[in-house]
Amino acid sequence: MLIKPTPDQQTMLASFERLLEREVKPLAASLGEAPPSKAQANALLRALADFGVGKLFTPTEHGGQGADNVTTGLLIEALCKADGGLGGLASIQDGTTGLFARLASPALREKYLPRLLAGELSICMAITEPGVGSNPRDVRTRALADGDHVVLSGEKVWISNADISDLAIIVCKLDGAPGLALILVDRGEGGYTSSNFKKLGLSHWPTGAIHLNDARVPAENVLSAAGAGLELTLRAFERARCFVGIISLGIAQAAFERAVSYAKERHQWGKPIGAHQSIQIKIAEMAVEIDAARLLVYRGLALLDQGERCDTQTAMAKLYASEMGARVASRAMEVMGAYGLSEEDAMPRLFRDARVMTVPDGTSDIQRLLIAKNITGLSAY
Repeated sequence: MLIKPTPDQQTMLASFERLLEREVKPLAASLGEAPPSKAQANALLRALADFGVGKLFTPTEHGGQGADNVTTGLLIEALCKADGGLGGLASIQDGTTGLFARLASPALREKYLPRLLAGELSICMAITEPGVGSNPRDVRTRALADGDHVVLSGEKVWISNADISDLAIIVCKLDGAPGLALILVDRGEGGYTSSNFKKLGLSHWPTGAIHLNDARVPAENVLSAAGAGLELTLRAFERARCFVGIISLGIAQAAFERAVSYAKERHQWGKPIGAHQSIQIKIAEMAVEIDAARLLVYRGLALLDQGERCDTQTAMAKLYASEMGARVASRAMEVMGAYGLSEEDAMPRLFRDARVMTVPDGTSDIQRLLIAKNITGLSAY
C-alpha cells in the first residue's frame, strides 16, 4: 500500500508534470466546455504515449510498460489533477488497451496493438445498455454466429470514449455459448456508429452511445473463451472502481490546492482568510478526507498488484473517494465564497466534475450493497 511515492516514482512524477504543463493544461484550457475532437484526442494520446501512458497496463511481452497498478495510479492521479476529463479519457485508453493485449490472438495483436500503444488508435469497452447498468448478466446485445463471422446487434450507452474510439470491446451474449462474450469491433470496418452525450461535468471526457446494427466481424474477434466473459467483466469492474477513485482524488486535490491558494491570498479583517478559524477547519477537514481516500484507493491497487480478489476493498475505495471528491469540491467552493461560483475560475468546473464521479462503475448505493453483501453473505439484489 502506498504511503509515500518512492524516490524513483517522485522523479517520474516531476518529469510527468512538465509534460502536463506542456500538453494537457493548454488543451484543457482551449476546449472550454467542449469535448476534444477525434484529432485532438489522438494528439493527446500520442503525446502521453511518449511518456508511457496508454501502455502502462499492457504487459512488456506485448510491447507495453508492464507497470504495476500503484505506479499507474500515481500517473493517472497527476493527470486528473491537471484535468479530470482528459485524465479519464487517457485512463480508459490505457486500461482497455491492456485488456485487449491480454485477450487478443497474435494476429489481432499484430493488426492493432502497435497503433494502440502509439496513441494512433483509440479503444473503449462497452458494457452498459439502456436498462442495464451494474448487472452485466442482463445485457441484451447479441452476437449470432454466421460461418466464420459473428453478427452483433444492440445498443450500448454511457460508454467512455465512445465517440472518439476506433475499436470497441463489446460485452454481449453469443448464441450457442454460455455466459457473456467479449468481442472486438472495428468502427472502420463498418462495425458501429456512435453519438456523444452532454453531461453535467467532465465535459472533456467523451461519453456516449454505441449503435450496433448487424455489425459483421470475423469470428477471431471473439476475445473471451467460452463462458469466461462474465468473470472478465467483473474483474474489469474491480480494477475500474479504483481508477474512478483515482480520478476523484486528482479532481479533489486540484480543488483543495485552489482553495488553499485563495485562502492565503484573500485578506479580510487585516489578515489572510486562511488565518481565520472557520477556514482552517475546512482546510483541515479537506486534507484529512483526501488522505483517507488516497489510502483506501491505493490499498485497492496494491491488492490488485498482489493478485488478490478484492471487490470489497475496491468498492470501498470507489464509494469513499468519489463521495469525498464531491464533499471536498463543495467545501473548497465555500472557502472561495462568491469567487468560487465564477465561471472565470476553475472551481465551478471542478465542482461539477467531482459530482459526476459518484455515478460511473456503480453508484454509491451499488457499492454499499456490494460491500454489505460480501460482509454478510446476504444479497439485497
